[in-house]
Amino acid sequence: MTITTSDPPTQPLDPATILVSCEADDIVSLYLRGEFDAFNAPEITDRALRALAADKHLVLDLSDTTFIDASVIGALVAIQAAANDRGRSAVLQLGTAPIVERVVAITGIEDVLPRTETRVDAIARIRGLTAAA
Repeated sequence: MTITTSDPPTQPLDPATILVSCEADDIVSLYLRGEFDAFNAPEITDRALRALAADKHLVLDLSDTTFIDASVIGALVAIQAAANDRGRSAVLQLGTAPIVERVVAITGIEDVLPRTETRVDAIARIRGLTAAA
């Protein structure tokens, strides 16, 4: 009997992509697709901070994210803190892979960042947060 094994992949199965879109004059979305970890979490923070520096509210869309680790949760907490410091809002948009949902549930990030299922709901949540402020 012969057993063969293959080498582990050297690239993520689902490479990370971040797309930044203008949703309104004062709202930007960061759409994350693929796998995010300590290697690329700083890019999430960097893009979010640039949007906040331009005086924008944020939708952090993890709907097509297939993996996140604790460093991404840390980035999301830092983004929320930066948004608060600038008088801006950040909302998490999810409807994602079960493993991402589990990390979100275990870490309690929803206690820090409001969560919605759709982009329309995320924008409405931001509008509600800014009207209440």
